[in-house]
Amino acid sequence: MQRLCSLPLHHIQTTFLSLSLPFFDIASSMFLLDSKVSSPSYTSISLSLAHNRAFSVFLLYIPSLVLLLQHQNQTSLHFSLSLSYRQFMRRETMGEVRVFENTEELSTNLADHVAQLSEAAVKERGAFSLALSGGDVPKFLRKLSGGPYLRTVDWSKWHVFWADENLVPKRHPSSNYRQAKDDFLSKVPVLPGHVYPVNVGVPGERAAEEYEFGIRQHVRNRTVDVSRRSDCPRFDLVLLAVGPDGRVASLLPGHSLLEEAEGEDQWVAPVAGSPECVTFTLPVINSSANVALVASSSALRLPHASPAKRIAPFEGKLVWFLDAGACSS
Repeated sequence: MQRLCSLPLHHIQTTFLSLSLPFFDIASSMFLLDSKVSSPSYTSISLSLAHNRAFSVFLLYIPSLVLLLQHQNQTSLHFSLSLSYRQFMRRETMGEVRVFENTEELSTNLADHVAQLSEAAVKERGAFSLALSGGDVPKFLRKLSGGPYLRTVDWSKWHVFWADENLVPKRHPSSNYRQAKDDFLSKVPVLPGHVYPVNVGVPGERAAEEYEFGIRQHVRNRTVDVSRRSDCPRFDLVLLAVGPDGRVASLLPGHSLLEEAEGEDQWVAPVAGSPECVTFTLPVINSSANVALVASSSALRLPHASPAKRIAPFEGKLVWFLDAGACSS
């Protein structure tokens, strides 16, 4: 066992013992820990989780690790996880959890992540397809409007979609399109013709059908890639905010859409409510090349029926971006 932040393992064990949950028991029954210091201000921890409670327990103790590392000048944590999803997400996948002391650090790291994926997609396919949700996601992307990104990102190759949208006027405060435009899209040179909002002036069923039809056209002309295991679209990145109860896009805990089969033909579905909305289905999200889940400020809880637990890209990469507030429960 290597040392974590130049501290002997028994120091970490003592921290967990003080919280009435021995580190040894966690390590033996839930995950194996192997750590290394990758830089003076950045810590990388690799874990193999094999218990359906391991992820929730691990999140519970992240704040303790943050406090433990502060006096070692460790300002952020970068967790790389290999998860067993037989019970946790019902399939095996690779996940990565990045935890930051504050939203400023989270925003900076997320901007770097998006810029890197954009560059890779443009080199490989000549286009970058991005699907956004509402919540705090557009605010975090504002970092891309400054620094080197305006010069280095090939904005002309970006194609922007919405993973969910409330069927309200575009100027309504609840409009995900408005949030993205005000906080991000109006500040970067994405081509207006490469921005594809949902038609919010029609009923939900029709709005979903029209948006799905448009996405199918983009798949045919390869603006959006196609999944190698199904005919679902393979977005280069689906970027989703995670609600305190684990909701993502407009997939709510207990909703029947969470039971959609992997090969389901429906890509976009209406969701009744006030307001009515439309959302990507799970097969579409899980067919993406990359999925980023973002949670900040509010304490994150992942109950058994949490939609976030169902996000597990079939042949892609999943990355969680969390701040200390999201891990405070």
